[in-house]
Amino acid sequence: MILQGMMAGDLRPLSREVGGGITIPQTSTINGFYLRRVGGPNGINPFRSRTYFVIDEPSVFDRRVSSHEVGHMLGLHHVLGDAGRLLFSGTNGMALTEDEATVARYFARGILQGLR
Repeated sequence: MILQGMMAGDLRPLSREVGGGITIPQTSTINGFYLRRVGGPNGINPFRSRTYFVIDEPSVFDRRVSSHEVGHMLGLHHVLGDAGRLLFSGTNGMALTEDEATVARYFARGILQGLR
C-alpha cells in the first residue's frame, strides 16, 4: 500500500505509517529516509524526486541501496546484464561507467544551479 501510493505520487499512506506529516527540506537538497518497510523493494526514488526511501534491512548493502537511489536522482537508469554495476537491481554492484559518471555530474550541477 505504501509503495503503491508513493509510485502514484501520493505520500499520504507513508505519512500515516510514520505517524504524521513529512516535511521535505530545501528543494535543492537530496533527502534520504530509512524505513522499516516500503512494501516491496530495498529502496525507492518516487516520481524521480530528490527524495529516496530505503528499508532498514535491505537484501543488499544499505549504502549500496542509497547510492543506487541517488543514482536515479542524478539521471541514471537501471542496467541489465552486469550485476557489478550500481544501477543493476538487487545486487551489491557499485561500478559506474564513465558515461554514467558524466551524466551524474551533469545532473548534480543542474541541481546545485537550481535548474533541476
